[in-house]
Amino acid sequence: MKKYACLLVLLLTLGMLGCENEIQTFTILRQPLVTFQTDTFNTQRTSNAIFFGGATSIHTYPNNTQQSFTRFVLESRGRDNSGRDFILQIEVDVVVNGSYVGVYQPEYQPAVGGLADFRFIIREGNSFIEYGLAPGGDQAYAQVIAQSNEERIVRGIFAATLVNRTDGTAPGIELVNGTFIDIPY
Repeated sequence: MKKYACLLVLLLTLGMLGCENEIQTFTILRQPLVTFQTDTFNTQRTSNAIFFGGATSIHTYPNNTQQSFTRFVLESRGRDNSGRDFILQIEVDVVVNGSYVGVYQPEYQPAVGGLADFRFIIREGNSFIEYGLAPGGDQAYAQVIAQSNEERIVRGIFAATLVNRTDGTAPGIELVNGTFIDIPY
């Protein structure tokens, strides 16, 4: 029995001498993704997205006080399930404090900011149909859930009920279950 124990210790010792401490580096490749549904069965996806901005905007509250914000735009482009090109633009006015995390709605909050505009544009042949927030509409939100300052990316969710801005008598559109993941800024 002692022979086997000695042999086992010898084999383990020799095995450990052959091991090296190697440092391995892994790189995480981030792929931006925007998804949303235009109805129960049609989920749209695109990886062509960016969160950009920097322009100053001024918002006037109902009591006539004003506040300045920095406007950022989440823009994504892609093709819907019918093969039509689309552009989705969500404009948010942000309180400049280094963080974009927050819920943005058409009704502005002094500590966070607000949703300046929400557009969904579809190309039909040689013409465009633009959907957007109704004047005074409040049926939309965009929420930045997380932000990585090191990687300069954001992720979040959104939804909106939009009116047809191209033809005011045509039906609107609902965008639901919207997500944006790893969008660079």
